[in-house]
Amino acid sequence: PAGTKGTFQLSVRQDGPADRAGVPPGSWLLELNGDSVKSYSQTQLTKKLKQSGNKVTLLVASSAVEEFYRLRGLRVTAALADTSWLPFKVRQLHMVKGPAGYGFLLKEDDCSSGGVGQFLWDVDEGLPAEQAGMRDGDRVLAVNGESIEGLDHEQTVHRIRAHDDQVTLLVIDPAGDQFYHSVGFGAPALAGE
Repeated sequence: PAGTKGTFQLSVRQDGPADRAGVPPGSWLLELNGDSVKSYSQTQLTKKLKQSGNKVTLLVASSAVEEFYRLRGLRVTAALADTSWLPFKVRQLHMVKGPAGYGFLLKEDDCSSGGVGQFLWDVDEGLPAEQAGMRDGDRVLAVNGESIEGLDHEQTVHRIRAHDDQVTLLVIDPAGDQFYHSVGFGAPALAGE
């Protein structure tokens, strides 16, 4: 409802940055750069916007969506957002093992979120990994359709080797991984393909 602290309905200028980014006029602003605006005053919101510089990430909901969730006492979160328009996509890589293997090295390392993840390195030119579109630095999210969240390096390797001659990996590049964590989407695999 208008006038309530933390409730901001957006007026979108035609051909302005928000319009070009696809923000529907009359949407309700829920988050700014991954932070809820629920407790913000108009002054606090303006200050936060000015501090953001030239780029902001908004979580918005149409009036119908906002009303649907509000009437049921539910909170709209980033995990529920439509991410199909985002420039960062997870990729599915299907590989059939060649005589020299798949052609990549799996390494456990720190994630942008602060946790630990499984990353792909030393992608060999001309081998199945490169042919499938694998790039150095990609983070593995799932193996053969099953999330590896919470698995250690050995468990992940075991999943990859479980099928003798082929594997399908769900991966995201470093920039996408960083983006999803910065706006609170959590695991990109859960954010949509």
